[in-house]
Amino acid sequence: DDYRPLHTKVREIERQQRRLESELDELRTRQSRLEADTSAAKRDALAAQIATLESQHAALQAEIPESWEEQRKTFQALQKAEAKVRQTYRRNVDDAYTPIRELLAIIADTDKLAALQGDLEQLRQYVAEAEPADSVEPVTALSAAVREVEGAGDVRSPINDARRALRNKTPDKAKALESLDEALQLYQQELAWRKQAKAELLVGVQDYEATIRNNIGLRQQPQLPREKALEIVSCTAAHRDISLNF
Repeated sequence: DDYRPLHTKVREIERQQRRLESELDELRTRQSRLEADTSAAKRDALAAQIATLESQHAALQAEIPESWEEQRKTFQALQKAEAKVRQTYRRNVDDAYTPIRELLAIIADTDKLAALQGDLEQLRQYVAEAEPADSVEPVTALSAAVREVEGAGDVRSPINDARRALRNKTPDKAKALESLDEALQLYQQELAWRKQAKAELLVGVQDYEATIRNNIGLRQQPQLPREKALEIVSCTAAHRDISLNF
């Protein structure tokens, strides 16, 4: 409350100073362009005008309260602290909602993951019997298929290791098979917990997500619900005074 009238007063003084500075610039330019034969009276009159405006400018500067700079710094520090609090809050609510959304996406892809079991097992057998150069393409294809499954990066990683082993200048089939065995093991673990989560947790997680979707999860929705959009419009329709920021 104390800062607003001080801010208004100082900014008005500064506006008056800028007007004087503009006039002074013009007069000083005229002064610098005076011809050598310009009369002393004309020179003195121009110098007097400049001196008068400089005096007025100095008088205005003296009207700026000594506390202005300190109060300005305090206000800016408060603004910075408020912005930091807002950012922290937004980050916290995003961190609270994002894992729920990601978990639902992972559980939703359980069947897609299950459909790859035969492909993974057959690929392991194929790599064991085929030439390394012939195995690269099917391994790459399976890696691409696993990539389409939400949250299956741990399974895909050893598949990519197998591909690298097969593509080396000196192909290492044993290392490729070892990596595919690791992928199979991770796949079984991943599929097992997803099936259990789908059977035991899915409904509860869906209910929880629906509860928080339009509050702490609202910022991450692709589209605002109509009622929320109307609320926001009504809040932002009022004029917001941002003059203190400048």
